Amino acid sequence: ILYSLMPKSEYDEPKRVSISLDVAGPGGGKSNSIDLTVAAPQPVVSNIIPRAIYPDYGEFVMTVEGPLSVPYFNGFEEERFGNFNKASIVFLDGIPLATTYITPGTLEAVVPAELTALQGNALITVYTPSNGTGYFDSFSGGIIESGGESNAIALNVSYPAPIITAMSPEVTTKALIDRCPDNPGMVRLKITGENFWPGATIWVDGVEFVTTAQTTKGNGLITRGITDFDLSYNVIYTDLSVTDLSRIYSAPVVVMNPDGSISDRVFIDIIDQATYEAYFGVKLPPQFMPGECK
Repeated sequence: ILYSLMPKSEYDEPKRVSISLDVAGPGGGKSNSIDLTVAAPQPVVSNIIPRAIYPDYGEFVMTVEGPLSVPYFNGFEEERFGNFNKASIVFLDGIPLATTYITPGTLEAVVPAELTALQGNALITVYTPSNGTGYFDSFSGGIIESGGESNAIALNVSYPAPIITAMSPEVTTKALIDRCPDNPGMVRLKITGENFWPGATIWVDGVEFVTTAQTTKGNGLITRGITDFDLSYNVIYTDLSVTDLSRIYSAPVVVMNPDGSISDRVFIDIIDQATYEAYFGVKLPPQFMPGECK
């Protein structure tokens, strides 16, 4: 019996390796050859990192994980070894990705920016080609092709839920802006928070209000709605009119992202003039009559 150590390059992917014995002379020579089948199991995926990204995330490297060795039915199936190999390829919704083999349980794949543009769940799978190899199947008595496609794990592409951290003002009154009936002003409502994405909107008591939003136009920025120097995704504004402030109550305020995810609720207290003056210790100017101001 002779033993030989095979280089890793001979068994790091599915293939048939020709094995022969070369005996030095005199009287030696090269033997006949037999094929050693290096078969690959059907891959199994147990996790991906990251599991969620936001739309237009940009190019990133995804880590795909699985067991170091896949399970098999001992006594009924030919023994399987390993999981991923150098020939394994990661797919995103059927699109092959540039894949790097790390270990039998780890692959890394480059996800290009254009594949992160749409919201929804993208399915991640791993495919290992058989390269003409197979396993003996005791049920059929024949050879079944090795390798194949793994189970799928979903990569969630969506906006994180918005979070409101501050609102200004928290208390207001229409008396601040109705001093001139012919030209009433507006109360600027400013909301600060996290995860406000382009196209996010402010809703007051279930009604959508025009808000600032950040969009790209060439190499510059434009705003939709009111103009403001602060174009941060996490600071948005709207204007409240006399009509909006005509009711005395606590109005619920939320921020909604383009995908429909909604923030926690905060409340703006709309109060009358006397309560406002007493609360803040101020005296508002007298109200003009129609025609007395512009």
